[in-house]
Amino acid sequence: MKHFFFAGILLISLVGCTSAPTATDQLPPPTAEVRVEVTEETPVESAPDSEIGGEVIIWLDWTPTELDGLNQVIEAFRGRYPDIRFSISYRPQESLLDDFLEVADTDHRPTILLGPSPWGPWLLEQELVQDLSPYVDAQLEQTIIPLAWTQAKTGRSIHGVPLELHGNVLFRNSSLVPERLRTMDELILEAKASREARGVIQPVDLGFYLATAFMTTCGGDLFAPSGTPDLLNEASVCWMNLLKDLSGTGRVVFNEDVDQDLFKTGETSWYMGGSNQTTQLVLELGEGNVSIDRWPLYEATNRSLTGYVWTENAYLISGTEGINLEASWGFMRFLVTSEAQDILSDPDGAGHLP
Repeated sequence: MKHFFFAGILLISLVGCTSAPTATDQLPPPTAEVRVEVTEETPVESAPDSEIGGEVIIWLDWTPTELDGLNQVIEAFRGRYPDIRFSISYRPQESLLDDFLEVADTDHRPTILLGPSPWGPWLLEQELVQDLSPYVDAQLEQTIIPLAWTQAKTGRSIHGVPLELHGNVLFRNSSLVPERLRTMDELILEAKASREARGVIQPVDLGFYLATAFMTTCGGDLFAPSGTPDLLNEASVCWMNLLKDLSGTGRVVFNEDVDQDLFKTGETSWYMGGSNQTTQLVLELGEGNVSIDRWPLYEATNRSLTGYVWTENAYLISGTEGINLEASWGFMRFLVTSEAQDILSDPDGAGHLP
């Protein structure tokens, strides 16, 4: 069963939490699991002398493929600052937050925590992470798209640096369809062509997390400002027509895996799903055969389809001081440079959405 957590950038604005978030309901399951804790130090590469030393301790729940990408980023960073030491500690997704809370007020805490954006407001409220607003300058702010910053800010405070986007995206099997499908009509026509060519009916998942995001394509919102559902308006009529049109792909399903399974086996040419599935889809279909496309245009409104989006953030942990603070913040800034993002967004590697 697919589980999509959403931060509601596109329909529902995120507000500060008053109780601790739980790790299990923050993100979909990782595409691969490693059950043992991994702690390693990246070997020093030969590089010019640097006056910056200190230690950067990172806790995360990344998959082995993602860790390979992170190690490449660390090697690039240490090419500039070889005196900085790195320690990477893997924690399973379901226990990462709880494990961090156990050591947050001890000397065993990390200096950087990599975790989902919904954790940020609560961590800042509890003073477990540092407010980054004194450190984030105009240059850094302009490096990252405004959409991502909405998931790293609480009022005037900045609780984290967004590293990558997660969310619902449109996958395409580029070995079957070399060019992206630019309109919803093309999406539907391709589904019909696939049925004629391969005898496979293209499922389309109109479960809550996919379908409700399409409301913005009609210029509306699922909820009124009061927080109550708001479906008695022109945008809602448009939305219902959009869903009806989309059902023309062949078969409507609700929060099932059949659409994912058919895409994995190469029987269908496109699939709407969570970006966290990218690594697994590449493993199933082969390198170079999986593309993530821009959402197609819905010609009735001249707006594109949309998907819920949230971010993975880097949090600078409270209590990090002195040379360790300088080293950790320097690495956090490096993570959003084009050099680092090129490494982490490699679709045949970590596969992050930059």
